Amino acid sequence: MLHAARAAQTCCSYPPSLLRIISSRRFFTGDGGLQQFLDSDAAWRYKFPATFMFYGDAACDVSALADRPNFFKSRDAKQCKAFALFKPLAAMSR
Repeated sequence: MLHAARAAQTCCSYPPSLLRIISSRRFFTGDGGLQQFLDSDAAWRYKFPATFMFYGDAACDVSALADRPNFFKSRDAKQCKAFALFKPLAAMSR
């Protein structure tokens, strides 16, 4: 019984997505970028790995990506670091 409880506790400590992708805005949204690949490739079309887009320009409009599942964006390096360290996704701003 104790072994089962430990296994359940360990299982629940894993993040919902073990694949995390960190990308710049230009690489993610650019012509032929990662977003286009994920949205058009048959193997990835309906899978949404946890993706973080780091962008530095406050003037760029990234609102079109707001409803993308498991997608996070920020200009804050601390949030990028938290994402890379597998902090809970619920704690991240969308």
